[in-house]
Amino acid sequence: MYRLVNKLTPVLFFALFCGVFSFLATPILVQAATGEVQFSIASQYQIGTAGSFSNNGNTIAKVFDSDLTTHWDSSVAQGYVGLDLLSAAKVTRIRIAPRLGYVPRLVGAIVQGSNVSSSTGPWTTIYTVPSMPPYYPQKQLNEISIDTGNQYYRYYRVLTQNNFYGSVAELRMIGIASSSTPYTPVTPTITPHGGRYATSTLVTLASLTTDASLYYTTDGTNPVVTAGVPQGTTQAYTHPFLITSTATTTVKAIAVLGGTNSSEISDPAYFYIAPNFTPGNEWRNVNGGQLIDAHTGGISYLDGKYYWYGESYNNSTPEVELGGIVAYSSNDLLNWKYEGFMIASSSIRYTRPRVIYNAASSTYVMWARNATAGRAMVATSSKPYGPFRVYNTRLDISGFGNNDLDLFVDNNGTGYVAHASSDTTRIVVAQLSSDYLSPQGSFVNVAALANRASPVMFRHGDIYYLMTASSSATFAHTLVKYSTSTSPLGTYSYPVNPFQSSGLFDNTTGFASQPSEVFKIEGRTDGFMYVGDRFDSSAFATGSLYNSRMVWLPITFPTANTMSISWYSSWNLDSFFVTATPPTAVSSLIGVKNGLSVDLSWSTNGTAFDNYLERATNINFTQNLRALLLGSTTLSLNDSDITNDTSYFYRIRTITAAGSSTSNTATADFSLSADTIAPQVEITAPLQDATVLGSSVTITASSTDDVLLNSIVLQVDGVQVGSAGGTSPHSVTWNTTGYADGVHTIKAIATDASSNVASTTITVNVNNSLITITPSTTTIMQGATTSISLVGNATGWTAGTPGTPTFTVTGGSGAAIQSQSVADSLSASIVLYAGSATGTLIIT
Repeated sequence: MYRLVNKLTPVLFFALFCGVFSFLATPILVQAATGEVQFSIASQYQIGTAGSFSNNGNTIAKVFDSDLTTHWDSSVAQGYVGLDLLSAAKVTRIRIAPRLGYVPRLVGAIVQGSNVSSSTGPWTTIYTVPSMPPYYPQKQLNEISIDTGNQYYRYYRVLTQNNFYGSVAELRMIGIASSSTPYTPVTPTITPHGGRYATSTLVTLASLTTDASLYYTTDGTNPVVTAGVPQGTTQAYTHPFLITSTATTTVKAIAVLGGTNSSEISDPAYFYIAPNFTPGNEWRNVNGGQLIDAHTGGISYLDGKYYWYGESYNNSTPEVELGGIVAYSSNDLLNWKYEGFMIASSSIRYTRPRVIYNAASSTYVMWARNATAGRAMVATSSKPYGPFRVYNTRLDISGFGNNDLDLFVDNNGTGYVAHASSDTTRIVVAQLSSDYLSPQGSFVNVAALANRASPVMFRHGDIYYLMTASSSATFAHTLVKYSTSTSPLGTYSYPVNPFQSSGLFDNTTGFASQPSEVFKIEGRTDGFMYVGDRFDSSAFATGSLYNSRMVWLPITFPTANTMSISWYSSWNLDSFFVTATPPTAVSSLIGVKNGLSVDLSWSTNGTAFDNYLERATNINFTQNLRALLLGSTTLSLNDSDITNDTSYFYRIRTITAAGSSTSNTATADFSLSADTIAPQVEITAPLQDATVLGSSVTITASSTDDVLLNSIVLQVDGVQVGSAGGTSPHSVTWNTTGYADGVHTIKAIATDASSNVASTTITVNVNNSLITITPSTTTIMQGATTSISLVGNATGWTAGTPGTPTFTVTGGSGAAIQSQSVADSLSASIVLYAGSATGTLIIT
């Protein structure tokens, strides 16, 4: 059995653990709408710590103003913010956004509920943000599932850690409302949430408030509905719609109940139908629609897909509002999914992150520049999408201090780091240890590259290339050049300019970009790409460093030791690079449902190349994609990490040493069908209409299910009796002495893993006043003393009248009951003497 590694699962949200709590029992909640609703954020329902820190205006209202750039800042060291729902209701999820640049301050924050007071409580803790590096995206609401069990609360709040004051930019609460709870429909989700696509893209809208009507616009205006009638360019949503325009299409949506009760307007989703790279233009992620925020980034091809690791900027002052290192993932280099924070930091600025894989330790190793200390940071992870744990934050690679850096792994697996010194007067190349965690052995101070920065190192053929920029404070005007060598630590040539003349940008300044990365395009013969950052916001009117543009351009190699980069406003991979010869795909991939798991098998392709087993919940392998690296000889696996009522699709990609395009796949579609068959359950003891009595009546039931039985409950008169256990047959002991004589109902209720329920009932007669005595023998031998055990039902045991039951003995002279020992109301023993003739025990 194995667990598929989650590759595209939005590491947008935490792996969250919610605790069950108890407080005040409340009646069954009658829903006010179908599905879930958003509890009203109107000012009269807002609760929290009054005032703001230093009277800076960051009050409670900032949490509900739909502006992610504002935040609440408590007037005390530990404050709270939340909602008064007016009546007890069930919160099932919260949507929260951290204050920009202060993500770590959410760690340790808790969600609480109360039914007594919005100020004093008492409060019951429902959920605590885990004490681990946070992964919340900073520029959107992040959803957290909340489990309140069967408890409902009127007041819900988020309480921050002591001395963290305020760290919340936006807060919404969603759940099941009663008719007296003010609410609005839940804001619709847009799927996919923007992105760049090669062909027309189907867009789906959905709201957790399932009886709400949905409306949308595609021109960037806010949707407006009056008395149930859409206004202007607003359209009613009846089915998924296609985005076909090559221009930017901005989709916004709302949900409306009863024609007048409207949700908040969704965040805009930006769509581009353009299969080309467009250097210097906006680039947005596919799952949130935000600008890709991964500056000074490095591109790594890991586990069958590309990962883009970069420095996160939050607004126009990134040097103050530090974020950390984020990652995006992609299958095609055009559509990038936000994977979250790999390392979050509000005190250290990390730049130029690079990740390489160490096969010997099965570890992903990240290096980055610690710009705050002028040193290097090293971190590790077992997965390319994190979390990364910091190994060393102040590594001095070669004794000169550390500025910009880059990692390179040669064909033989030896790792190298190229870095600029703290004062950017020199470029150094150092060999790494076998675990890639530190420098080891030789390093070279590249004399030809004095007073340069931003090193980027790669290999083409037998030549090693080292691209650098002049150490200028104005990044957009750096002189970008490259040097070559026949050895990573060898003598590098005098730098020359690879950029060709262009009528749009100065070719001596890297087309107004700073070198960030050069990487090989997998599956493309001789395919290499240049990646540059444009940092000078004033020159390109981008408004902030967060909004900086990226320059991605193809590289060609005119000779064995020269490279060339030309400007293209729009280009695609197929126009420049030949697809590598595809490997032979595996054959006969089969998936067979086996309970709540899938047995997978396939036939070998006869090659030693790596195979990746991939699984998704749609046939295009874009939703919930997971991947697992297989050995070339592995021919079967069992996937047990699945959820019932979900369709799954599997494929195996075979990848050559040079990589593989996405077309080189073998696909098997397998759907776990919805389990709609209820379990079967039968009460096998006691029998229908049986008479039962005493304290040890056994109730037994048997059950079966076509997939998986979840639970079985045995009841008497609607009240559960004991614990029936999870394996058939199920048995409990019933003490009837506390029940009145007469007819009682026994019920067995079976529930399967898909919440299908089946039940069966019988009736029995309880008669605890009935005297039933069974002696071990009734015959007493002549002239002998005999001990007899009695088993039955009686309120008392006596040697004769009065009493119940009455014992008498017949026999010859001297027949008598000698003694009596009472164990309980169900068992006793007597000693009898028959006398001069054989006797008989008589019970009346």
